[in-house]
Amino acid sequence: MTDVIMAGYAGLAGSLQILAENRKELKNRFSTYFLEKAEKEAKETIEITKATRLVAGSEVSEDVICMVSAGQDGVFGALWELGERLGKGLSVELKSVPIRQETVELANFADVNPYKDDSDGVFLLAVKENEKILKFFQKRGIPTAVIGSIIDRNKRVVVAGERETFLLPPARE
Repeated sequence: MTDVIMAGYAGLAGSLQILAENRKELKNRFSTYFLEKAEKEAKETIEITKATRLVAGSEVSEDVICMVSAGQDGVFGALWELGERLGKGLSVELKSVPIRQETVELANFADVNPYKDDSDGVFLLAVKENEKILKFFQKRGIPTAVIGSIIDRNKRVVVAGERETFLLPPARE
């Protein structure tokens, strides 16, 4: 079975944008400590996660089938792209997708879906051997999780409990 691993947290870059554009309104709703912590940790995590590029040419590179960088289209957009590149479907457990509570709070404030929000610094990998790759990232302080698997059918779904939601191609402007 081919697993899908995510390195990084959904929507962090979008959180920074929400913070930058709404600082005054956010100060009325959240503590200064919360906002400063959210900003600092988002910036640090994005930089650490960009080190995922180290996988190329490393001892685990042969276990990586495909790697996709998430960006403005968010994690859901990157999942779609991963399926496109592989020519296959995928099934992802929503509860397995790493996301910070601060991101959820800021996304709720801005009325955006954090899984579709800018996720610069996040990478999705289709891998043969997940344990080796998870250890590789863990040693480097990169947050990672197995979030799903590649399937032979062409459907691309996110599962939340009993509910399956089909992913759609990212909207292009």
